[in-house]
Amino acid sequence: MTSTEPDEDFFWSGYTRLFVLVNTAFFSVVASVDELMHLTAARSLGAPARIGFGTRLHYLVVRTDVTAIWGVPRRHRYRVYLAGMASDVLLIATMTLAVAYLPLSGPVEALLRAFTLTTLLCLRLRAQISMRTDLYFVLRDLLRCKDLFGDGLRYARYLLARAAAPFRRPASPVIDPTGELAPHERRAVRIYAVALGDVRPYPPPRDRPGRPLGSAEPGRSA
Repeated sequence: MTSTEPDEDFFWSGYTRLFVLVNTAFFSVVASVDELMHLTAARSLGAPARIGFGTRLHYLVVRTDVTAIWGVPRRHRYRVYLAGMASDVLLIATMTLAVAYLPLSGPVEALLRAFTLTTLLCLRLRAQISMRTDLYFVLRDLLRCKDLFGDGLRYARYLLARAAAPFRRPASPVIDPTGELAPHERRAVRIYAVALGDVRPYPPPRDRPGRPLGSAEPGRSA
């Protein structure tokens, strides 16, 4: 095994078109495996699910609709939410062991390193709770919130509107959108709004009951 820098793992070839094409294929494979794991996990619970395309902000994503998992106990939903990330960890571990202990040729080792790095980057994307990927749905269930993203976004807008209120003529009343939430949900939404740190000019889609390049979404997709 030879030691390389992370950028060398990604830019593993001197031919730009080649490494772009192959790395894109790696991303597609990882995304497909991730969604298949969400699909399999949902169906193992007897819940129907389907894979499709959607958007997260301005990104085109692959997602698995697992709305039906709202019909199973909450503790079992985590299997669906985390199935994709578990498959990523397994792929990373397998490729890392192969590179470390198998007598591989230079090109093969370079490809495995690129695949490992690609999977690691995908794993990081799935941890972005502000984009309603896998860990977002885990967090939402742990905090027992119905629409953590939508409520958090509305609260962030409320904070901006309240800060701008003194400069408006005439001043208009600003109402806290979390006022009707349960105390535990209100605290969670306010903290999440700070972590969200992003206000968008269009109304946020409400989480559909149940759960996104890829993530399992209850209510929409997993």
